[in-house]
Parts: sequence; C-alpha cells; structure tokens
Amino acid sequence: MKTLNTNICKLHDIDMAATMDYVFDNSNKNQYEYIVTPNIDHLARLVDAESATKYKMLYDKAALCICDSRILKKLIKAKYSQDMSVVPGSDLTANLFNDERLIAKRVLIFGGENSVYEEFKTQYNLPDMHHINPSMGFINKPDEVSKLVDKVKQIRPDIIFLAVGSPRQEEFAFKLTSELKHGVALCIGASILFLTGDEKRAPKIMQKLSLEWLHRMFSDTRLFKRYLSNARSLVRIYRAL
Repeated sequence: MKTLNTNICKLHDIDMAATMDYVFDNSNKNQYEYIVTPNIDHLARLVDAESATKYKMLYDKAALCICDSRILKKLIKAKYSQDMSVVPGSDLTANLFNDERLIAKRVLIFGGENSVYEEFKTQYNLPDMHHINPSMGFINKPDEVSKLVDKVKQIRPDIIFLAVGSPRQEEFAFKLTSELKHGVALCIGASILFLTGDEKRAPKIMQKLSLEWLHRMFSDTRLFKRYLSNARSLVRIYRAL
C-alpha cells in the first residue's frame, strides 16, 4: 500500500478488496483505529482557512485515508501523475455487510433513526449488531458525547459504522481514540440509507462519469448550495494538493 502525502492530507492508495481485508484483520487486534474516505466536500472544508486547522488533524490521525471521489482521483492524476484507487464509502459499506466475515463480528451502527435501523435489521440480521442514535448536534454537547463514548465502550464493538455525516463522524471517531482499545471505526455518511433504499445511488453510468454529485444534488435540493460551493472550490483544492 502506497501513501501519497498531499499538501492537504495523506491518501492511501488501496483497493476495495485490500480495504475490506484491512477492516476485518484489524478488528481482531487490541488497538482502536478509524478509517476516513474523503471526497470533494471534505477537501473543500480542509482548504477553507477557517476550518482547515480544526479538521486536518482528524484525517492525519486516521489509520486509513482513502479516496472516495473519482473527481479527486482526476485531480491527483493531473497534479501528481499518479493513478489513485477509488473506494467509495457507500460501496465499501455495502460490500462489508454482504461479506460473510461480518457474521462473526460485533457490529455497532452509530447514527440513523430507529425506524431506519429496524428496516436495516430486516435486510442484515446479524447475530451481534447494536445501534446508538445520538441527538441532533450531539457533537457540540460535551455531556452527551461523554455518555455516548461510555455506551460504545460498554458494547465493545469490533466494527463501528459511524453514520452521522461529516465532519461529525470524523470528530467522534477521533474522540474514541483515547477511549477504546479495540475495534475499527468507519466514517460512512448516508451509506445505510442507500442500503435500505431510503436514498438512491446515481445510475452506474453517472458514477463512472464522476457525476454522482449531480444526481444527489437534484435528488435532494437541500444539497444544491453545498455542491455548488464544492464545485467553486475545485480550483482551490487542485492548487492546494
């Protein structure tokens, strides 16, 4: 596995199969690690002067920092003449839940409404799966964060799927580093909603053309402003890489 040290964050060049093996193998060890999958939305935050200092450390401390974006792959190719593997977080999550190795693991889904979790359980009825649903804005409530950390410690999961959106999930993943001695956490955003069908992925052709963001933008108009802002950040991201 090669590491590309860009001026924004490190990126590990690792494919889907190797990433899955890494998750399962390291979930057996007596150490805690977390995995992040930055895309253009993440990098726009990391090149913003007001937020870069706060969030950069979250990516630096991750055990794996994997390219989630085909657009980012193209920027890296143009800047460094390097072909970077793309491991979309949504695909990684789906593949992990469809892998029989997960049956032997204690799994925690952190985030998502109870109704979504109940629906998810009907699809993936794992023998040792748990769920915690934090309140809106929990990451800014120190008392709740402390209680949530205690709940996670009591469960002692092998694999944690953090599904509370970025940057909250990366912040919470980092907070767990000083508290857990075991397990692998993955920051997965809305991946659970894709698996239950509550949200739809873009058609494969749009994914291959690096247009999944366009599909999501028009599927959920609340995302329009964010994706427009991200598009405007592309030149700044390229220069900063």
